[in-house]
Amino acid sequence: MTHDSEPLTAECASVRKHRPDVPKSGDFAGNAGPSGTPDRLGWLGLFLATVIGLGKSKSVHACSTCYGDPDSTLTQGAQLGVLTMLIITYAALVGLGVMFAVVVIQARKRTLQAARSV
Repeated sequence: MTHDSEPLTAECASVRKHRPDVPKSGDFAGNAGPSGTPDRLGWLGLFLATVIGLGKSKSVHACSTCYGDPDSTLTQGAQLGVLTMLIITYAALVGLGVMFAVVVIQARKRTLQAARSV
C-alpha cells in the first residue's frame, strides 16, 4: 500500500498528474469511500442478496443424468458420448503409433539397402 509520503516514480507521477482519475495502488482499484476506507457495502450487499436468494429458492431436483438413473435415455446418451470420445482418442493414438512404426521400419530398410550397396 502506498502512502502519500512515499515518493512516486516519474512515470507514476506523470500519469497521476495528467489523469487524476487513475487510483493509487492502495485505493483498492478506486473503491475507496469518502473517508478513504474501502467500500465494503458492495460485498455485504452481494452476500446478503446471495443468502436471501438461496433461502427463498424452492428445492432443486437433480435430473436423471446427475441423479444416476441407469435406465434414463439421458444417462445412456452420456455414456455413449464418453465411449465415442474414448474410441476416437484411442484410434488416433494407435494411428500415430502405427505411423511411427512404419517410419522406423522404412528407415531401417533404407539403411540396410545403403549398407549392402556399398
